[in-house]
Amino acid sequence: AWNWGNKFTLFRFSPTTRHFSENQRDREYTKRNAAYHAIALGLNGNYKVRGDLKLYGHLTLAGIINAGNIKGVNKFDTQLTTGVSYSIL
Repeated sequence: AWNWGNKFTLFRFSPTTRHFSENQRDREYTKRNAAYHAIALGLNGNYKVRGDLKLYGHLTLAGIINAGNIKGVNKFDTQLTTGVSYSIL
């Protein structure tokens, strides 16, 4: 039997217009011209082969649009985890 789960998360961050700390001494603060958006999407499942043997996996896709608050800088990452579980009891 397959068991499925999923998770969807969306975050939004924007650059500030006031910098009380002198932009944290960021010399490239003028490049920060856009809000960045982060998204993470995960899917997992497991399959019971028999009473004591189970296979499982998890797939995650993460992305940042306008990374570092710079327009047009996009970063994406995919992660896949698989495994086997065996119980002797």
